Amino acid sequence: MPSSLTVEIRPGVYRPDWSLVTKPAVRSALMVRGRIRSGLAEAWGRKLTPREDFTWKTVLESFASNGRPPSVQEIAEKIGVPDDEARTLLANLRSHDLLGLDESATTITYAYPFANTPTEHRVQLHRRLVHAVCAVDALGIAGMFGTNTRIESCCRACGGRIEVRTAQNGKALGHCGPAEAFVWYDFAYAQAAAASCCPAIAFFCSNEHLEQWLLAQSRKRVGSRLTLNEGLELARALFEPVLATTSLR
Repeated sequence: MPSSLTVEIRPGVYRPDWSLVTKPAVRSALMVRGRIRSGLAEAWGRKLTPREDFTWKTVLESFASNGRPPSVQEIAEKIGVPDDEARTLLANLRSHDLLGLDESATTITYAYPFANTPTEHRVQLHRRLVHAVCAVDALGIAGMFGTNTRIESCCRACGGRIEVRTAQNGKALGHCGPAEAFVWYDFAYAQAAAASCCPAIAFFCSNEHLEQWLLAQSRKRVGSRLTLNEGLELARALFEPVLATTSLR
């Protein structure tokens, strides 16, 4: 893959992990995404310091363990720095579009794939309920933590229930209902994914409902329609490397 479409997030660990991509639709979606979301590639491409990287992983592991992000004080204690330095580290991670902060820059509002407030994408992880920022983020949680999850969401157009269960420790789909459900993977990007593409990355229960939703948008949406299998593969490529300490290849 072109180096412009791949970021080495730590030595030998690459995001997306193209070795996980086998389906043409997923490869196409990631390549178009890489070209259109040049700002995201630039943000991800700036190297994290080891302390920034540790802070990032600390935030994500806290979301998984506690169902919420750690406070500034908890981060400072965990990584052994003063509170002011912990706040600086969080601000640096925000500049990489890896998490969001409130107006006071002291509370984490999201850290992909997790949201700190309820969303339509509810994920059962380690017997704990967490919320995902978007549909692809919801699918990526299982692979990130190497465990099976249950996703409860809804069709963005009609509100009908959609349930997805992963299998093989997040590497495959288990039960899906309805079976014909799919993901719309939106390509929009401006400053932060959470405020641009993520609000439009959603599950749909039928092509008809996707078309209705697209027609109702105030501006034309550009993206890819992915089956749930394709959506999971794309999510794995994006999220499995995030907590990896060695190459997944």
